[in-house]
Amino acid sequence: ALASSPQEVATVIGAAVAQQKSNTFLADLYSMRLANRRFFSDAVAVLKAGEIPENELDPVRFYSRLNNLSYFRALAGIELDQALSDINRVLTVSPNDVGVRDTRAWVLFQMGNPQLALEDANFVVTSLTAKDNAGWVDVSLAWLEKNVLTPPQPQNTTKLLTRREAGEQLWTIGTLYYHRARILEALGRDEEAKQDFQWLSEHNLPIDDSIF
Repeated sequence: ALASSPQEVATVIGAAVAQQKSNTFLADLYSMRLANRRFFSDAVAVLKAGEIPENELDPVRFYSRLNNLSYFRALAGIELDQALSDINRVLTVSPNDVGVRDTRAWVLFQMGNPQLALEDANFVVTSLTAKDNAGWVDVSLAWLEKNVLTPPQPQNTTKLLTRREAGEQLWTIGTLYYHRARILEALGRDEEAKQDFQWLSEHNLPIDDSIF
């Protein structure tokens, strides 16, 4: 289904979960595969197809899934009210999680509320170099610039890194800068947005929605 008809993946996952609830893990796996191919609305459908009450018994996994579901909805531009409700629920347990705050920023941006989105986007980018970072942010941009002796170099004619070449850490940081740049643009703060786009260019990352 993934190869021939991505729209049918949710049906296949739903059937698998109906037969055996433990197959719910397939929803996480295949939603990411669909999202990586930019089938965002289908990724949403797959996560919904894998929903069972038992998922809430594992809070870490459950809230991670809610975050992904909200983000994919934002990327697809669908069900944004539900996306905001879900991501706010995640933030009640992880109020300072950079990834979750970025998700809410992008949901709010897609809802046409860039001013509120900027509050989250600024928190996210500021946290990248804060001294008291937690979690994955410990390996921040500052660490990369000081410790990586040979930065990744693009291997294609566009002179832009692919996600594989950049690595998940740099790519994710780039996505955070891209989101804030777009939000600043929407607010007419073009000079500030230009600085974030410049950061992306200096690190050989895309400056359009191919980075997400």
